[in-house]
Amino acid sequence: KNNIQGMKELGLAEALLIGYKNDLDQTLVQAYTSTGVVHIIAISGMHLAIIYGMIVWLTSWLKNNNWLRVIIMIGGLWLFTLMAGGQASVVRSCVMFTCIGLGNLFKRKSSVFNTLALSAFLLLCYQPLWIWDIGFQLSYAAVFSILLFYRKIYQCLLVQNKLLDAIWKSTAITIAAQILTTPLSVYHFHQFPLLFLMTNLVAVPLSSLILFIEIFLFSVSWFTGLSKICGQVVKIMIEGMNLYIERLEKIPFALWGGLSISLIQVLLLFIIITGLYTWLSEKRKVSFLIAVTALLSFMMLRTYSFMMASHQKKMIVYHLPRHFAMELISGRSAVLLCDSTLKMKEISDYNSSSHTLYRIRDQISKKLSHDLEFDGRRMVIVDQSYHFSCSFVKKKIDFLILTSNAPRDILPLLQTFNLELVIMDGTSPKWKVQSWRKECDSLHLPYFDISEKGAFVRNL
Repeated sequence: KNNIQGMKELGLAEALLIGYKNDLDQTLVQAYTSTGVVHIIAISGMHLAIIYGMIVWLTSWLKNNNWLRVIIMIGGLWLFTLMAGGQASVVRSCVMFTCIGLGNLFKRKSSVFNTLALSAFLLLCYQPLWIWDIGFQLSYAAVFSILLFYRKIYQCLLVQNKLLDAIWKSTAITIAAQILTTPLSVYHFHQFPLLFLMTNLVAVPLSSLILFIEIFLFSVSWFTGLSKICGQVVKIMIEGMNLYIERLEKIPFALWGGLSISLIQVLLLFIIITGLYTWLSEKRKVSFLIAVTALLSFMMLRTYSFMMASHQKKMIVYHLPRHFAMELISGRSAVLLCDSTLKMKEISDYNSSSHTLYRIRDQISKKLSHDLEFDGRRMVIVDQSYHFSCSFVKKKIDFLILTSNAPRDILPLLQTFNLELVIMDGTSPKWKVQSWRKECDSLHLPYFDISEKGAFVRNL
């Protein structure tokens, strides 16, 4: 903080060094995510590999005392891991490098796949739920993918020039890492960065160099002049990297968004990749047939999902802080109904996931009214301005939606309408919701509390 000026540059420098993300600029994080290089912000195997290489180089004079050297190496790695917060991706890498260090200590060389599997086994013994952690999944998928595909891809092209060969090596690693991580990233994040090669070729080596200079900055921090120069160099390099990433993000085709695949489709993609890899490496025709069958199944499932989306009828009441918003979905079109104080930017941040999930293509906004009818279903939205008249004949209402401005005493409403379900939106205070729930319970009337269960979604 004393040596690196600029909040955006300082936030990224902190994240690169020890994974401290509280000072990160969120628009910058979005740019790195959209261009496929957000992994350099998270502490991962790349950072541990750099630290490991530095400790190996610094302890090279201890060749005759292998025990002490390994203890220093392992201790240094775990110290850095704890400084970085002990995230799953860092611990995974640290455990793997620890296994490598212990193997070198006992003069035992094992398959790197076994080392990777051992680190995963030890981590899952400690915390079994890490298997559902997105970072854990992507981290292991990336490393396994590099180990499996890098050499095959690199050998496809022979480059004599050393500089071009280094660029090709980096390209091959980037492509290899993307193969097994793509199905997972599309499943979890519903997007694919089309310019990942262009961004990774610049950002990965540049961020590694920045990390080296940051570590050097710590070692010379007591020399005011030299530390200021190092800080300025880091600032300039981060500024250049940020500018490059932000410019690429603005390209219209930089990100392929709105992708939605099911878990079965993810498994089919892995079967396709495995089948093609086995066919190309071992020339097995059966593997090729399996890959083609999985590809046809994937396309059939995807076609079926689009057909179902074109015939869907849904009603969604969102869980928004201080605002009311609902959508009526017919096919791949949605009608948005929300209060006048809600900005379109705010609602788009919330409903983008549902639009991806339900493959919504068009959305129109309409003025919110108290009485609605959609696909033969009647809905009444009750707020402070709603007025009703008592009647001896109960009116048929499918959904009664209560907002924060609805009166506390809703018993007259419940006695006037013949209801299927009462929906209490997320803007309502707890004391009022509890009162409504008691009244519903006394009348044995089903209700849905959005503040407790999340957004209300109903297939119509």
